[in-house]
Amino acid sequence: MFETTKILFITLSVILLSQSLNAKSSTKPSFDCAKAKSNVEKMICNDKSGELQRLDRLYSKLYFSILKNIPKDTKEGKETRKQMQKFAKNFKDYRDNMRCFLLALND
Repeated sequence: MFETTKILFITLSVILLSQSLNAKSSTKPSFDCAKAKSNVEKMICNDKSGELQRLDRLYSKLYFSILKNIPKDTKEGKETRKQMQKFAKNFKDYRDNMRCFLLALND
């Protein structure tokens, strides 16, 4: 079942990323720029093109929509949620690297 969750996550990521890169959407990030503390958060808020804000918002929507569909009351669900939270933390810590990866993927 965990393998199915991974496949679902990857598939949804690819679909949503491809749609968002081609669509014009809100250029506000998923967090309050007035409270931005890290260099990465400040970089996202200061990006004039709006690309980083769109990617940040997309990731946030994707993460929470997947998290909402993972059962809270099963051992597998708890483990999957734990792994997703770890992934989210790593993504936040290394967001600038993810941006480079995503841009290279679409070239």
